[in-house]
Amino acid sequence: MNFEIIKKEEDYLEIKFIGEDSSIFYALRDVLAADKDVEFISVLQEHPEIENVIVILRTKKSKPIDKLKEGLKSIHKTIEDLEKSLF
Repeated sequence: MNFEIIKKEEDYLEIKFIGEDSSIFYALRDVLAADKDVEFISVLQEHPEIENVIVILRTKKSKPIDKLKEGLKSIHKTIEDLEKSLF
């Protein structure tokens, strides 16, 4: 997975994922939006025909990169739980 950090501050992260489908990032947005430490989360697709996704994340106390990792781990666990229940 290729990505480019557009902007990084203590409480702000803007990162572009290059050549990726947006589906997982919308799930990530939903997970992080429920986190009380997340002040703002947005997922933008540059263009419908170009698979580049921009994630913008602002936190209240935690480092945004840590919240991003937590969100991805939460999605991974949800998928594992679903897989176990189906098989």
